[in-house]
Amino acid sequence: MSDASPTTCPLCHQPNRCGISDFANCWCRALPVPPALLATLPPELRGKACLCRNCIESWLAAHPPAGDEKKAAPGNPG
Repeated sequence: MSDASPTTCPLCHQPNRCGISDFANCWCRALPVPPALLATLPPELRGKACLCRNCIESWLAAHPPAGDEKKAAPGNPG
């Protein structure tokens, strides 16, 4: 489980479609990654690969923001 691929989402193991090579145009710039979601990753996988859009959107749907809390900064990796 410690083998992380930079092209695979560490949560669902599907392609993450990371655009780090063109970060200014990557989809993650418009979809901030919540710190609480990143905290669910095992420590050995944090900062190794980007999460996929589906995992982020699914987490956001299950954990709607409360009030005017600060939004997470855009970008990945977790």
